[in-house]
Amino acid sequence: MEDVPKTVSRGRVRLISETAAYQASFDRFKEDELNGYTAGKAKRCGAEGRVVQVYSDQTVTILFDDGEKLDFPFETIGEQLSVDGPLLPVTWGRVKLHGDGLTFRPLFFRFPEGTDSVNCWSEEKQKYCGSEGRVVKLFGDSTVTLAFDDGKQFDFPFEAVEKQTETLSFKKTAVVRVKSAEVFGASPFQHFFSRFDPSDELNSWSEAKSAKQGMLGVITEVFGDATATLLFEDLQMMDFPFEALEAEAVTNVQGFQFVQS
Repeated sequence: MEDVPKTVSRGRVRLISETAAYQASFDRFKEDELNGYTAGKAKRCGAEGRVVQVYSDQTVTILFDDGEKLDFPFETIGEQLSVDGPLLPVTWGRVKLHGDGLTFRPLFFRFPEGTDSVNCWSEEKQKYCGSEGRVVKLFGDSTVTLAFDDGKQFDFPFEAVEKQTETLSFKKTAVVRVKSAEVFGASPFQHFFSRFDPSDELNSWSEAKSAKQGMLGVITEVFGDATATLLFEDLQMMDFPFEALEAEAVTNVQGFQFVQS
């Protein structure tokens, strides 16, 4: 059996075409249904496909031209035929989708229609080609949930994102302003809290938080779920998602005082 290749990248690959060598290339994963040798994978000997995900245990997910996705160890790769460009590192904030209507649909190649109703292309998503949306969820499979200004939300692969137009990153002790009607236009303030179920009293929208629109607060804590605790001048402390805060910290604050209300 050949040594494990040093690298396999996202892009087109061809699997080993010699039957005995192909079967032996699965030896690292004997009796492993996900990565091991199966009757279904036996039929793929010598086949071409596109690597859509690369894992730290030196395995990959390959999408074949018929829409089937299967996992393989690096050892099964006979040849890397092409390498896809790097994915845009999408993060919290606002992003713009690719605007070419003809090439937009192929950007969903990792999620064939009929096999993944959440992430695949749809006529509804096509309407947002070239639009800007707000990142409300990020997933480990390089997909993102975007909320648009009309209140609709859809999931997109990172490949569909042309550029990040606003990045949200906040640090403790920074003074920030809660977004207000003048900033977000037609979108109701509640939409900034759409990631959180109303049962989540800590992070969900409330009338009290709505009353803080346009106000300054000091960040006292930043959390991994892209939320922050703000301390306001009236000594009230509330948790807000990053999306509800203006992207730039306020640096020219004068007369900012904490007073008992």
